[in-house]
Amino acid sequence: MLGNIYTDEKCPVCGQPYRYDANRAAMFCANGHKAIPHHGKCRVEFKSTKKRFPSVREAEQFLNFLRWKIHDETSGGYDPRDYQKDNPLSFAVLSAKWLEQKKKESIKPTTHANLRKAISRATEFFASKNVKAISTGDIEDFLYADHLSAKTGEAVSDKTRSELRSAVHQFFKWVSRREKIPMPEIPTIKFDVGWRRIVDLETQQKIIDEVWRISGHINPRVWLGISILAHNSNVRPGELVKVAEGDVMLEYKAVMVRYPKEGSLAQGKQAQLWDEEIEVIMSLPRALPDVPLFRHTAGQSGIVAGEQFSTKVFNRWWKRACKNLGIEGVTLYPGTKHSTMTAASKMLSPEQVRSGGSRHASKAMERYIIPSDDPTRLYQETVKRLRGKADVVELDKKKGEK
Repeated sequence: MLGNIYTDEKCPVCGQPYRYDANRAAMFCANGHKAIPHHGKCRVEFKSTKKRFPSVREAEQFLNFLRWKIHDETSGGYDPRDYQKDNPLSFAVLSAKWLEQKKKESIKPTTHANLRKAISRATEFFASKNVKAISTGDIEDFLYADHLSAKTGEAVSDKTRSELRSAVHQFFKWVSRREKIPMPEIPTIKFDVGWRRIVDLETQQKIIDEVWRISGHINPRVWLGISILAHNSNVRPGELVKVAEGDVMLEYKAVMVRYPKEGSLAQGKQAQLWDEEIEVIMSLPRALPDVPLFRHTAGQSGIVAGEQFSTKVFNRWWKRACKNLGIEGVTLYPGTKHSTMTAASKMLSPEQVRSGGSRHASKAMERYIIPSDDPTRLYQETVKRLRGKADVVELDKKKGEK
């Protein structure tokens, strides 16, 4: 049979080593001094696995378990990594490797920081537990544990639990591929996305003009980025700041967005440029193709000239402009993307808004698209007619046109 039990102890009579006797569940002298059996310290050697035990009884139990394990296909069979001292399949060890791997990928530093925070919570919970032993129930217990916010000290929101769930899902997907381990079912976390305040396009334009007034003489690239975001709803701020000088194509009135959040890097996106934006770009000093288009200029305290913008730069100047105009509660993302999509839906169908303005519209994003296509208008007019409020002749004319 595979494996055996050994000890470094020797017979006190003749000094010969002890040998394991499975029939008598003990170890005896090789020269036959059976009156002095050994039941104490020993070790199991099974293939590449070696493990020490304080007694022969415990060693027998472990050896029999390994012999059964090697034939048990339902549990994945015998895996020597499960019994190594360095515990290579523990959650703590693999989660550290996963975070290092994520560093090498093209993700934003803030995204990596959020993943690290989420996985740190999971590491505290699972610690050195073997990932193969972590069940769906264990993951559910983690997701619904009493997690507290580091800022407020209060219980985290369902949205935060959903972010924890996303990080754990990514981690186990990576583990399953890397270690050839069946992936556990990851429980879902339901939460409601809050509404964000938007503005009409007249107010949006006032904010953009104010951004130019307060930042144009300092760094026109601030206005340029916010202006582009306001009419390119398919582009995120985090994608735009990665645009380089070589990505600008003035002859096509566009810039290439080479690092989209969704899809492949080969696919990319394009942000259209308006004439006033082209004029600003042409007035700026150009640089080598790999230099960030949205970069800091010299003369600002605490700023490194030539360094790429973070998305906080756009947010900061947007908030200043709003404060100057007395506009409260409107941040950059809903003030540009959501506001523009809502305004465009007055004249375009939802499908036209999605295909022309925001190709990555999520279910939550769709809330900002107000249906205005002909079937919706006809339905509304029909309801008005039933209530006696519609012009019957005009409505019949519309139906005839159909």
